[in-house]
Amino acid sequence: MSGIIPFPINDLPSELQREIFVLAADNDPKNTTNLVLVARRVNSWVQPRMYRMVTLGETDVGLFLRTMDSKPPSFFQNHVRHLCLTTGLNILQATRILASCRNVVNLALWVDFLGRGNAPKGSVTPLISSLRLKRLSIEYRHLLDVYYHPSTPPPIWYRTLTHLDLVFWVNTATPPVPFLGELEGLTHLSLGLRGLDILDIDHDYLKSILDDFQRLHILLVLLDEMALEADVPESKDPRIIFMPYPNVVEDWEAYWMGTPNVWSKAEVERSKRLEAAKSVTLGSHSPLT
Repeated sequence: MSGIIPFPINDLPSELQREIFVLAADNDPKNTTNLVLVARRVNSWVQPRMYRMVTLGETDVGLFLRTMDSKPPSFFQNHVRHLCLTTGLNILQATRILASCRNVVNLALWVDFLGRGNAPKGSVTPLISSLRLKRLSIEYRHLLDVYYHPSTPPPIWYRTLTHLDLVFWVNTATPPVPFLGELEGLTHLSLGLRGLDILDIDHDYLKSILDDFQRLHILLVLLDEMALEADVPESKDPRIIFMPYPNVVEDWEAYWMGTPNVWSKAEVERSKRLEAAKSVTLGSHSPLT
């Protein structure tokens, strides 16, 4: 029985080797930690790809901060693009990380800067105003704080943001959204209305958002799965979509990796509804036979 003949990768030009390993890292980000152990040169090629997507919680933020101490400041500025800071971080940790990751384009910021009870308070405005964000996931009160205490000049992402995910730590069925008028390029809005029943949802409120901000392609309402067990009245507007609340960290990472996530599923659902509406319209104009 003949053995497997190893591929002579070392015989390939160095640049081609690099392309192979970088492609492998991009196709399977979770395997990157194994690839960096292959050889020192592979480490130098692949390690930056490890940090394109960074998700931090209470258990791993300490290691990340120590890694920051071991690398030049430009490393994280140049490489981190998809950043998730969860509720396990404190203000000082989040501030330091945001100060280093200045080229982030997708940001999930779930750290409590405003403080509940006697917790320390701060503001996210100076930390995120200069970011050219395309997607932002943030707790509702924190975005209100940015809106009512704006930077000068206004946040850059007011012009660049396309996807906004609003997280609510206090249950509310009809939250005012005055900041939407500032977001010139916004096309996708999600409301994480966790803890509410489907009967609590005010459909006139949802319709008013779309009437006021007609550039929105999708208004995604995320509810607890149990709340969706009841019959959900399908909106006449195909842009209003209800979905169960996902595992937020897994879903956030899926968006970066191009695997199914709430936004990709919402796009599919919207397309189905538009096609169905088109078929109904065409059918109503068919000549009688």
